[in-house]
Amino acid sequence: MKWDSKIIIDFLKIFEQYPVLWNIKHKDYCNLKLRDVVFKQMCEELEAEKLLQGINEKQLKAKIKSVKDVYKQELGKTERSKKNGSGAEEIYSPKLQWFDSASFLGEVLSTRRSQSNLVRVY
Repeated sequence: MKWDSKIIIDFLKIFEQYPVLWNIKHKDYCNLKLRDVVFKQMCEELEAEKLLQGINEKQLKAKIKSVKDVYKQELGKTERSKKNGSGAEEIYSPKLQWFDSASFLGEVLSTRRSQSNLVRVY
């Protein structure tokens, strides 16, 4: 199921209203029973808004993961371009139309620093 940018932007507006699903700092984030209930509520809201017809929880979870992964990749590209010694005009700027709509995810998603698995020998 491929979504265009407008659908993703509308989806993100609704998703942002359910912090228990995306905010790892939320007090109920680890409450799986509550999260299941909230996933059902979100599916119902997406249906009511005629945004996504017939979406089930499994599809919703997959789409959330996909959006978060792409957003995180774009954040990583931006961070790497800042660190590679490029000038200000060469810093990577995401081309995704929905990138700014997903900015609430930036609070909880972080790009991991990689570590070399090579042992230094002096």
